[in-house]
Amino acid sequence: MLSKALEYPTKGEEVARTYVIAGFLTLINILIIPLIFLMGYYLRVGRETIRGTEEVPRFDNFKELFFDGLKVLLIGIAFLIPGAILLSLGEAVTEVNEIAGALIVLMGSMTHLVLILGLPIGWLAFADKGRVKAAFRVQNFRYILTKQYWIALLSSIGVGIVSALLLAIVSFVLIITIIGILFVPFIILAWNVYIYLFYVRIFGVAYRELEYKE
Repeated sequence: MLSKALEYPTKGEEVARTYVIAGFLTLINILIIPLIFLMGYYLRVGRETIRGTEEVPRFDNFKELFFDGLKVLLIGIAFLIPGAILLSLGEAVTEVNEIAGALIVLMGSMTHLVLILGLPIGWLAFADKGRVKAAFRVQNFRYILTKQYWIALLSSIGVGIVSALLLAIVSFVLIITIIGILFVPFIILAWNVYIYLFYVRIFGVAYRELEYKE
């Protein structure tokens, strides 16, 4: 599962084109619209993973990517709202009753944690079923208690940390040379695209195993 997910971001006839487009959009994603296209594309990666595709999908059909990405963004916001409401309420209540306020804050924190853990599965359920309401299925939250989910989560954390350290080392070595420093921004952007392809892939494989009992 891990080794194949690590190889996945390098597979595909047009993988270089994908890195160029996704890297450029990553560079300007502070403008929000590029971020929406990226979200739509990574949703496509999840969808193709669930379908069993072994190569990185083509970065095209921008109209589809935009509307899919917008739905992904709205789902993410919806997952954040309950915890935010409880935390805000807890802070307000604390001014009147510290114990009651602390309990509400604790409840809000736990709610926020559970929803954040369930968000990747929610996005993948939407990718799989094509319906926004699928992101909020009860069984999605049951999946976060499974071995497959935690393998995906811990692998994501581990690979993220190790690859970030390697990126820092490589960047440091390149920075000390006049020519090498020119390559650093491109390497960072390529790493960003790679790591997100890896994240979506490994969670997508976990979801597929759970949803379709491979």
